[in-house]
Amino acid sequence: QEYPAILDSIRLKIYPDSALINREISRGFAQYNILFSEQIKPKIFYFFISPNGRNPASCFQFGIKDTFGVNLFGYLGRDFVFYPHLYPGVSYTYLWREHDYIAKNIMELLYEDFLTAQKIETAEITLINNMVLEAKRVYFLSQVLPEVPLEILFGYPKEKLTWCDDHINLIWTFLIENKLLQSSDPQAIKRYAHPGPSTPAISPESPGAVGVYIGYQIIKKFQQKNPSLSLPEILKTKSEEIIRHAQYKP
Repeated sequence: QEYPAILDSIRLKIYPDSALINREISRGFAQYNILFSEQIKPKIFYFFISPNGRNPASCFQFGIKDTFGVNLFGYLGRDFVFYPHLYPGVSYTYLWREHDYIAKNIMELLYEDFLTAQKIETAEITLINNMVLEAKRVYFLSQVLPEVPLEILFGYPKEKLTWCDDHINLIWTFLIENKLLQSSDPQAIKRYAHPGPSTPAISPESPGAVGVYIGYQIIKKFQQKNPSLSLPEILKTKSEEIIRHAQYKP
């Protein structure tokens, strides 16, 4: 009984937009090939795996760079009836279950490949360095998927990204006045640079990982001051160097 319900949901929620999904993925790879001087011709396999108490990945590679799997069970919409039972206590993540996130998630696999190939650090000591480190992912996505809305690339609800745009000075001032930017406290890094429903110390209307929004602004400022740098060069630049050269202020 479970499988027919899932298949019905896939037919209803994903199939009507399959051409749009495939077009976004194709454009993403085309941009990636240009920016990274690659010649990847992706093979995408769509299927569904019911979790049966486990949490299978929604997107993954089949061991090689050009072959990807998409588990459609992971993209049945934020209101899909099974998600609250399978993933209790993390309702803010249900937004990521929209099919709008498929292209993003596939391109993130290429980003992870790049980090591994370049032996780039995946953790930093201070909060501000972690903010920039996490924002590199969003910046990468913004370059390979320029037509995808920024709120999807951040993983924020649209209204929370708008809140950030409207309160950027408040966010920056809060981080400075509370001496958080140079903090190495793991809880502070988790609170301001990792996903969550909100950052209540700043505002219940803010998104989680609100520091990543600031990190993204820092990278954009760095790029504006160094327009000759390629995307791979920016991603390989150490966080502290980006921060120092950007000299960011909202």
